[in-house]
Formats: sequence, structure tokens, C-alpha cells
Amino acid sequence: MKTQMPSGRSSIQSTISHANSQMT
Repeated sequence: MKTQMPSGRSSIQSTISHANSQMT
């Protein structure tokens, strides 16, 4: 996970989507 947050919310949503896919 990078520390850079260009869009912030966009980055968070992307991370949540990926985490949900892996946490499923």
C-alpha cells in the first residue's frame, strides 16, 4: 500500500473494494 493519496476518497474506495475481494 502506498502512502500517496491523489484522490483520497477514490483511493479509499479502491482499497475497500480490493480488501472486500480478499476478505471474502
